[in-house]
Amino acid sequence: MPGKAYMAIDQNGRTWHGLVNPRKDLCRRLARSHADRMFKEMPDGTVCHVGYVIGGLWLTLYEVKPVRIPVNGTTKQSKQTRRTTDEG
Repeated sequence: MPGKAYMAIDQNGRTWHGLVNPRKDLCRRLARSHADRMFKEMPDGTVCHVGYVIGGLWLTLYEVKPVRIPVNGTTKQSKQTRRTTDEG
């Protein structure tokens, strides 16, 4: 299974895709060597690391996941099974 993929969006709406190691990749792309962590207080009072501040940009990170939505309750069947089911 491949590693996780991330993307970042800054405060201006610009996006960075294909991030495998977000801090390292963003610093390289922005030609910077330092990144501060960015935090957000959640409604339940916990504090979470949500991104980085790099060179004046506030970059919020998102994990990119493939979408897998079943279609109308279908399952994997062979053509023969479907044909038999449809005929009888």
